[in-house]
Amino acid sequence: MKLAVRSGNARLYLAGDGVYHLLSGIQELPGCTVYACQEDLEARAIKGRGKVTVPENFYAAFIKDLMEHCRQAYTF
Repeated sequence: MKLAVRSGNARLYLAGDGVYHLLSGIQELPGCTVYACQEDLEARAIKGRGKVTVPENFYAAFIKDLMEHCRQAYTF
């Protein structure tokens, strides 16, 4: 996460169990834009909080962003 913060313009896409990171306040990281999958939020009874963007079509938005704006991608 330090690498994401240092980049100053990181985009974090949370899907599956990754949406649980919203409970720890990951959306408050400086210089990061956080996106979450609506279906995964609903399945885990987590509400999108504050600075979280929930695209209508999460995976389409993710792929479009990756293709148009991404120079480096990290997955884990």
